[in-house]
Amino acid sequence: MCGGWAEQIEDAIVWMSAGGTQSVLHSDGMENINCLLDGGKQLVMMDKREKQLVEAEGWSDDGTYSHVDVNAVDLHRFPSLGRVPWWSANMEAGDCLYIPPRWYHAVKSSGPRNLAANLWFVPLLFFNTSDCARWKEPLQDYAPLSNYRFLVADRVKYITAMFRVDLFEGCRDFEKITFDDLLEAQKRNQELKSTDVMKLMEGMDANGDQSLTWSEIFAVDLPALLLEIRPSLDNGSFVGGLLEELRELVTARSVPRRVAMDRSFRPPQEGTPQRPMPPEVQKMMREGDAKKLAELLKDEAKNEDEIKKLVGDVFQAPRDEL
Repeated sequence: MCGGWAEQIEDAIVWMSAGGTQSVLHSDGMENINCLLDGGKQLVMMDKREKQLVEAEGWSDDGTYSHVDVNAVDLHRFPSLGRVPWWSANMEAGDCLYIPPRWYHAVKSSGPRNLAANLWFVPLLFFNTSDCARWKEPLQDYAPLSNYRFLVADRVKYITAMFRVDLFEGCRDFEKITFDDLLEAQKRNQELKSTDVMKLMEGMDANGDQSLTWSEIFAVDLPALLLEIRPSLDNGSFVGGLLEELRELVTARSVPRRVAMDRSFRPPQEGTPQRPMPPEVQKMMREGDAKKLAELLKDEAKNEDEIKKLVGDVFQAPRDEL
């Protein structure tokens, strides 16, 4: 679990049916390890580099799946699919299969009982070996998932990681990245315009040398930069969907969070309209949990008095009660 993987778990899902189920042709943005506990699975997979052909006809408006009948492909309606190379995999109980991020796949499950579990990981740009020395002792047979924090619970952090991967996946072997390098990598995804790539490059280039180091890339407040630049993206695309969700998250916030990018936040003043509060803050307010809210605010406030003022303004409670 070294190399950063333990911090990249997006979610864990259990799939169970009586068999006879069939998924649509779709893709997921995460690294996927799918383990079959009972029954059988048959998978068809297509490389993400075949995006233009796979999505040429019958792709859904929300950009997530194809309308093709994978059991009887109509090449009159979906002629481009006939030119796509594909792989098949047959799984039995006890098998685990790795599905690369953004690869297209369809899954057919057989019974009489079908039981599987999968782990989704946000892709790593490179394997960080700095924490591997502490794993000298033998690994345990298992560890409860409650030991790990899932990124599905922190959408801003998840979106940041996914956007960074999408931007720089094609440059992971470079020590320094130029504008031409980044533009060439983005041509494969065909989602970001060259003007937006230039704006992102300028926003990350801390020393102004017209190239990016990995230190510069990971130091920048990427969500804040994205919201400032507001790149033109199709909401039906994968990256466009991420950006739209980021905008909605920031718009819905009325208080800053540990990974907050809403730097325009100010405590609500009397008589001014307030933005909707996120569910976790509403729950804290219903329960009167000012201490927990103060914990969320501590990274945004300069001192204890400012924390009390922010929390007091939100709860409209006397500061000496916090």
